[in-house]
Amino acid sequence: SANVVGVLPGRDSRLARELVVISAHCDHVGIGEPVQGDAIYNGAVDNASGVAALLEIAKALAAKPPGRSVVFLCTTGEELGLIGARYFVAHRQELPGAIVAAINIDGTSIQPFRHLDVRGGSNSSLGSIAEEAGRRTGIDVRHETLGVGGSDHSPFLLAGIPPVWIGATLPEDWMRTRYHTPQDDMQQPIDMQAVATYTRFVSTLARLVADKPTRPAWRSGEFFAQPRQ
Repeated sequence: SANVVGVLPGRDSRLARELVVISAHCDHVGIGEPVQGDAIYNGAVDNASGVAALLEIAKALAAKPPGRSVVFLCTTGEELGLIGARYFVAHRQELPGAIVAAINIDGTSIQPFRHLDVRGGSNSSLGSIAEEAGRRTGIDVRHETLGVGGSDHSPFLLAGIPPVWIGATLPEDWMRTRYHTPQDDMQQPIDMQAVATYTRFVSTLARLVADKPTRPAWRSGEFFAQPRQ
């Protein structure tokens, strides 16, 4: 299947050729071994919630475009090895500018929360911008160092592009009872206010990154500042 990509042109002629990517994967694992009589692996949180958030963020940013251009990226094949994200990054020369930052959503929070883990906030100045977004939305930010693997941020990281992956707040046993099972569906408890708060934070972060006069920068000595295999 194909990636789905939309580009919102920036309003600042000086910054418009710098691109901020917001990504969420639109695949899951399909039909599999039945669990409790159900063989459809719906992927409601992982990652239909992420795609829903991406669409809402696109609406919000399109209503008042930021300075930089924003790329809304729905990747395919994430569950099969980040295939869509790898393809997108490998063909980024086809985009109308250079990617300066990537923000990845791999499931939204589905229960009330007071903090969010910003994975990659320790790697670049995106961490301090995330803290500003937290102050504006009333969310405490915790930084984690980001490495290769686990989600669609990886191809950007290996290409030397600063990414962050905004971690979701999930019930304690969610990974054990619902992750990659048919029970990740719309029958599970989902606090829509938590989903909205998570989405508002990511939207605020994206706008700040896209409006800053200077592009995000790697921390001094960061290993991934240079492209890696």
